[in-house]
Amino acid sequence: MGDQIQTTSEAAADKAEKAEKIDAINQVFSLFRINYHNQFYAAYNDTDTLNQAKRLWLQSLATFQQQTLLMAARDIIEQSEYLPTLHRFLAACDRVELKLPAAREAYLEACNASTPLANHAWSHPLVYHAAKATGWNFLRSETEKKTLPVFSENFARLAKQLREGQRFEMPALIQDASPADEAHKPKKLSAEEGHDKVRQLKASLALEEAEP
Repeated sequence: MGDQIQTTSEAAADKAEKAEKIDAINQVFSLFRINYHNQFYAAYNDTDTLNQAKRLWLQSLATFQQQTLLMAARDIIEQSEYLPTLHRFLAACDRVELKLPAAREAYLEACNASTPLANHAWSHPLVYHAAKATGWNFLRSETEKKTLPVFSENFARLAKQLREGQRFEMPALIQDASPADEAHKPKKLSAEEGHDKVRQLKASLALEEAEP
């Protein structure tokens, strides 16, 4: 009986969550219709096309919370004059929920990162890992036309893995020698101190030879 009640409760919660997601998608499309009026009707020129698009977006954006979807829509409206594709909207959701920079911002950060790379103040670990997957030499020796698409593809792929729960850690920092290490290093002698050491050594050897 307890299992049945729990199952019923979970089903009700799932139904409520799905209803919230559907409502969020409807709100997103309403915002796009208001702000991108002509572009919106050119892209979704009949009810069937619009409903198909909503179903696709609902499925692809299922992992995001309602607030994330609405904040991403607002950000796009404030920053772009063009109706977004699903791909661009996914990236906007990543920026909101995962605190990721835009792909090109991440690319520029990777190209200009200071060395040692492990010690660079990365805006997000994913930037480092996307650059590593792309190849540091490739990023810094080829043109943006060649490298940006490869980096963006890796960045999107890793962002998807991050959404699915994979963790991306930064490599260990490269540390300078510790004070303890410095204390055990031989002290560098001045020229005069070096001569004194040699004289002392010679005197010591002379005494040893003089002993019967």
